[in-house]
Amino acid sequence: MINFQLLIKKIRGLLASDEEQKFKQWLQEDPEHEVYFERRKEIYNRADEDLAWNQVHQLISPPEKKLRHRYWSYGVAAGVVVLLGIAGVWYADQRKSDLEEDIIFAGSSKAILTLEDGSQVPLAEGNEYNSNHAHSNGSQIVYTSEAPTDGAIPYNELSVPRGGEYFLQLADGTKVWLNNETKIKYPEKFAKGLPRQVELVYGEAYFEVSPAAKYGGSTFHVITKDQEIEVLGTQFNISAFQDTEHITTTLVEGAIAITNESIREKLAPGDQAIVTPGKPIAIHQVSPFSYTAWKKGLFAFRSTPLRDVMKDLARWYDIDVIYKTEKSPKTRFSGVVDRNQSIDEVLSMISSSIQFRKQGKTVIIE
Repeated sequence: MINFQLLIKKIRGLLASDEEQKFKQWLQEDPEHEVYFERRKEIYNRADEDLAWNQVHQLISPPEKKLRHRYWSYGVAAGVVVLLGIAGVWYADQRKSDLEEDIIFAGSSKAILTLEDGSQVPLAEGNEYNSNHAHSNGSQIVYTSEAPTDGAIPYNELSVPRGGEYFLQLADGTKVWLNNETKIKYPEKFAKGLPRQVELVYGEAYFEVSPAAKYGGSTFHVITKDQEIEVLGTQFNISAFQDTEHITTTLVEGAIAITNESIREKLAPGDQAIVTPGKPIAIHQVSPFSYTAWKKGLFAFRSTPLRDVMKDLARWYDIDVIYKTEKSPKTRFSGVVDRNQSIDEVLSMISSSIQFRKQGKTVIIE
């Protein structure tokens, strides 16, 4: 196992000569080490470093005495496990895994497209789909850019199962990233002179909305079961999974207004709104990275309870999680982890604090 600080310093070009020698020695020990390092570097560069790593750094206690070297202390806040899977602090050699007999793969691009007439089209990598209004190369579906229409407009639905994700580009150029266990309903093209409107039936989606000025001034609306969002060209994330009572909306940039029953609240960048049935809209400031990292192929946890961590893993890896006792361990997890890793690699990161066993596609928490 290589010291993770060494990998981080190598990625940042900060290795001293003796450290460079250690790194080269590790690299030459196994051809897989170079593949592993390149993968870590790619994922590291894909993340927003300042946001992601500042979150982790805040959870690591500084030493009481000043040290000559700029190394992080390994004292961690009580009850918090820091996951640094993005940088390789845990180096899981799959060839030596004790869990290889039950291989569980990471999620992939897949969805079901339901047309206006009810017919369904499976979309997956390697399968192409073409119609008069849309094209899919298997990993994404793009609707043709067309002028608004006065006639009847057919609606489509895109459903992403557990273990999946998908990219959708609407007819107005709006880009939508769909997470697992998500369904969205939208028109093949938009109506002339009316607001552009889509419905997030359930699940999680990240929107990059085409500005109203580019579409005749028409505002963009996202409807969910308990709220409506009005947009004027912005980027935001909505999380409305079926197994959660509340809807969480996180604004990355621009401005949106959320309406719940008769209450209307405006959000500024960095604001997060939580809508819970029977309660007023709650708004507070957050770091958007934690709530949008999935779009970049990452898990980002910040003092997250075990059950919430396992919910994310269950949706992405399409596994079931069983708890032997009703009372979950109080341990919380923080850090950034590559979603393209195997479930065994991710589970190895929490094994030091949580007792579990794997049975087929079920993880049992002892």
